[in-house]
Amino acid sequence: MHFLNVLSLVACLFTIALGQNLTLYDQIKSHNATTFLRLIEKEGLASILQNPSDGPYTLLVPTDKAFAKLPPDDLHRVEHNSQALQEVIQYHLIHGANLEHDFLFGRHYFLKSKNGHVVRVYRSATGTHFNQATAVKSDIQASNGVMYLINSVLDVPEGTVVDILGNIAYNTSDFLHLIKLARLQTNYANPTGLNRYTVFAPNNAAMAAMPAAHLEAIKNDTTNLRMFIEYHVHSGTMHIGTVEKHHTIRTTLPNHNIAVTPDTTGDVLLDHIAHITLSDIEAENGVVHVIDHVLMPQILTPIIG
Repeated sequence: MHFLNVLSLVACLFTIALGQNLTLYDQIKSHNATTFLRLIEKEGLASILQNPSDGPYTLLVPTDKAFAKLPPDDLHRVEHNSQALQEVIQYHLIHGANLEHDFLFGRHYFLKSKNGHVVRVYRSATGTHFNQATAVKSDIQASNGVMYLINSVLDVPEGTVVDILGNIAYNTSDFLHLIKLARLQTNYANPTGLNRYTVFAPNNAAMAAMPAAHLEAIKNDTTNLRMFIEYHVHSGTMHIGTVEKHHTIRTTLPNHNIAVTPDTTGDVLLDHIAHITLSDIEAENGVVHVIDHVLMPQILTPIIG
């Protein structure tokens, strides 16, 4: 073996051995994740990450740049709400040590966080993704687990898709009413099933703006109603960063895709009419985006006239 290769191997082994003598807490400090470090110390959670006999854990640590992307008011609000802050921190802590090579390319994995929520993992040519975040450094080994540095703070799921649509804060109750009328709510209410959904949910104002005759024509036939709803749903999880990279989005209505184009300011337009007014509302079984206009599949055009 070439002398330089030997030196490289020795250096690599030394780095691994050194990492395995450090706890996850030590690794946070050594990688200058100062904001995350401050938050875990504020909540008294450092002891969990300092104990070599606790775990093993997979720790997802947002970089300081990731925290800087948050609106200052949001970070301030969470920072001064102990329960919310505990939820956020524990959502970034996953039971078991999961190395990057454990995630096969093209497959989706659903891991459980310390506070019992689902974290979706997907590995592709663009990197290893945890929900909407991408790992910027992987496999940082420690005596009590493994750490990843990620480029976004993960949003704690707010329940199932049905729970989110029923949350009065999002004003999507009218769309949820149609889902229940079509008897589709069980599809979107399972927090632990294998299926994940991206729902483009018209807000109540968008539903109210829909011509009454069109709405009645759709509501009066269960098949039409289901097609209308399925056209607002994508099978799989698409956060806004992914939506922006697509020209079309395949829906759960067969052979019907939503067109994705930029408006004059560069914001996303769906089917040239709907803006996303609230994005990336994390659900246990997917993600919800609130939109300001209903989407109408071509197959229903003869029905509504």
